[in-house]
Amino acid sequence: MLVIRGVLQEELERQQRMLKAYLAKLEALPKGNIVPKKVNGRNYSYLQFRSGRRVVSQYIPESELPIIKAKIEERKRYQKTVRDIQKEIKFIQKALKIKV
Repeated sequence: MLVIRGVLQEELERQQRMLKAYLAKLEALPKGNIVPKKVNGRNYSYLQFRSGRRVVSQYIPESELPIIKAKIEERKRYQKTVRDIQKEIKFIQKALKIKV
């Protein structure tokens, strides 16, 4: 039983390190969605996100649009990974509390 507990403890520590690393990566990536707007007959792209209670729209130059799209997709993947890691951490913590 001690061996299993040790393995679970090591896995918990590994998952916590991974969570910390992914959260740090998320901080560097842009939040929000890309929203197209039509102004005076021309199409423009804006990055729309929340800042406190306000919704902020930032203009994205056409040259930066593919880069921002890629970063937003990367952020979504990291967010899914963070949710999965958090589920794993809860499961392992629950398993470590069970006494036989």
